[in-house]
Amino acid sequence: MKHSSELQLHNIFYDNSVYRPLAKKGNEGLYVSFYDSLMNHVPSLDNSEYQVYFTWSSLLEAIGDGNFLEKYEPRLNLDDFCISENISEESEEALHKTLSEHLSAAYSFARTHFLNHPELSQKRLLEKIDDQLKYSTNPAVKDLIDDTLGRYRALIIEDFDWARESCAQHLTWDAICAFPFANLDQRPKESQESTRRHVRQISEWLLRRFHDGRAEGFDFTSFRLVDKIQKELLTNRSFIERIEKEQGKSNLQIYIPGLLDSHLKDLCDADYIHFSTFGLNGSPGIMFTADDKDVVYTRLVLQLAIMRFLCAAEKSKLQLFPGIVFIVNPLSGLIIDKIDVSEIKENDHIKIIIDELENGGESFVTFKKPESKKESAELARVVK
Repeated sequence: MKHSSELQLHNIFYDNSVYRPLAKKGNEGLYVSFYDSLMNHVPSLDNSEYQVYFTWSSLLEAIGDGNFLEKYEPRLNLDDFCISENISEESEEALHKTLSEHLSAAYSFARTHFLNHPELSQKRLLEKIDDQLKYSTNPAVKDLIDDTLGRYRALIIEDFDWARESCAQHLTWDAICAFPFANLDQRPKESQESTRRHVRQISEWLLRRFHDGRAEGFDFTSFRLVDKIQKELLTNRSFIERIEKEQGKSNLQIYIPGLLDSHLKDLCDADYIHFSTFGLNGSPGIMFTADDKDVVYTRLVLQLAIMRFLCAAEKSKLQLFPGIVFIVNPLSGLIIDKIDVSEIKENDHIKIIIDELENGGESFVTFKKPESKKESAELARVVK
């Protein structure tokens, strides 16, 4: 990293799909191709100062633990924290108190789980980082390795208490945001309105926790919250009925690509969407990913739809610093496309793929890619 007060500072995030190929031993030529391609797109990066945004999710994916929650025992199980329909009968004030206590208990349970998980012990983390360093010896990216794997290795050795707490908080936030405390799909129609009442208060609690966590210095990413809110909005009966009316049919599978895997296999994906819209330390950033451009674009549209509203709210301290997302071919190292996040408008569309159910049945929304061969019917819709 170059150091000079006269040089422009660039904030950079490498999605794991780009980071690992570039860092791999023997891939010197790939990095050269990537660097040359990058200089063509961002000449100001040459001989500039930069800082890399590298989160706990980045680290876990870099050391092969991106599917942490499914890979290791004991696994986190939050099923006991599913919210009973019976609390609907409480007053608004009592419901608010009950849900807050319930969610706080779930958060505490998850945090304790990660704090004490044997795979997140100091010894195991250092072993995994040291093992990865054996395969990350590309001399062309030595500074990058030192500023990512090396930085976390030093933190874990020098201040493991903070590292342990920071990692536990990061994973707890992801897990709590992903868990369906009040699952609309499993509630009868007559109770769904009261369930949405729960859902709204859950989202409000999570938003407060997001603000508090970041104020406490923990690296919470906003897209986990946005993903949860958007999934609830997009499974709303009124949304489904709107699509049915537009299609003139009532037995549809409505697939919306771009939202996150509910089992947190895609840890870094939430981070790069947050970074792409909020930047780092009050400055926009540059992000590199090998993900499909349409998926990235949809995530950004959904992120901005919620975050623009929250940033404009009274007393909000949130501020957007939209950056640039570069789509990289991980085999050639060449940049093949880009998204300027600042150019995404409030009325921009997301992609929706609509399939008619062959055997009838009620229409539903899914965020997992359908196996049907009828995926060619792709329609763009505005999500308000």
